[in-house]
Amino acid sequence: MGSCNGLICLVHPTKRYEIYVCNPCTGKYIKVPPPVSMLDRPGDIVIGFGVVPMTKKYKVLAIVDFPLHGDFNRLQQKVFVYALGDTTSIQLKDNSSVLRLGQSACKAFANGALHWVSDANLIVSFNMDTEEFSVIPRPELELGCGSFTLRAFQGKLMILNTSFGDRIEIWVMKKYGVAESWDS
Repeated sequence: MGSCNGLICLVHPTKRYEIYVCNPCTGKYIKVPPPVSMLDRPGDIVIGFGVVPMTKKYKVLAIVDFPLHGDFNRLQQKVFVYALGDTTSIQLKDNSSVLRLGQSACKAFANGALHWVSDANLIVSFNMDTEEFSVIPRPELELGCGSFTLRAFQGKLMILNTSFGDRIEIWVMKKYGVAESWDS
């Protein structure tokens, strides 16, 4: 689900709520306490992994969909943050700024924040230090038959626009958070 400074965050392929962080060089790993119980009947889950640059504290973010009162068409999202070394995940109280994230959300960790593409093709970020969500401005992309994915490149946020059959557009945000700094 992500890697950062040599640590890898893994999710069990059939047990979506079994989350591990491992160091492949040492072979050591820890199991992250599950953010929810299966008795709560959770739905989809999106996982992110990163580090707070100033404190070097590693965190796992879990955004979990829950059906409202048995109605699988209406969902409520709950956000959980687990800091490595803690014994439990903390549920964030204010989830109002969480935008609906696509199930196959592509993630990028850059500038101390996790980034996803929302269902509305917005770039959503989660600051690992302040534990707050925001929307990052994106360039005016011509989206052909698809959409775009996010990656981190040399610490900068990057967009891969693969929605055309004959080319790939690459955009890099030179100055984080500044819309005019996107360069292709």
